[in-house]
Amino acid sequence: MLQKVQNFVGAGASGASRLEPAEKVFSEFEQGLLAIASDTNQFSVQLDETGACVEVPSRLPNVLMFPLVQFVSELAQGIDAVTRSEFNIQPVDRGGDQHLMIRMSTSGLPIDEALLETVNDFFGSADVTAQERGIAIAGVKSLMDSMSGSLHLASTEVGFEVVLEAPLTQLKRRLGDAS
Repeated sequence: MLQKVQNFVGAGASGASRLEPAEKVFSEFEQGLLAIASDTNQFSVQLDETGACVEVPSRLPNVLMFPLVQFVSELAQGIDAVTRSEFNIQPVDRGGDQHLMIRMSTSGLPIDEALLETVNDFFGSADVTAQERGIAIAGVKSLMDSMSGSLHLASTEVGFEVVLEAPLTQLKRRLGDAS
């Protein structure tokens, strides 16, 4: 299980990540989403205009956002409904330290309480099935916790929402060139 978590958060990933404008990085990620989207499982990316020029590590979507897409895709298997997931991305100033806030809202896909509890406290859960289902997102939460960031999963009226907030300086150190 630990190996799975490390794979999801990009531990030991080969190749250096470059710092690039967020607009380019997230545009490429959205193009990748189009390749895996289907008529019943749709994804989109919205980048706040103020964040378009912020430099982010090029690996950021693969390490932080793709596991969320995988999480949605796995939950949607066997569900006869249309799901829509939208990533809203914006920089946020937290007392002089710039953070990146990524909010993924998913509609058409309910989430059960056991899975919510497991993701929000992965190692506090004794539900092995929920741990298996939540491993991708729990790996991202572990990375956020290690950087004094946050990830919160919550149920909504139409589905669920994941709110991820990470200090940009820490992201650059962990995933790319901090220069």
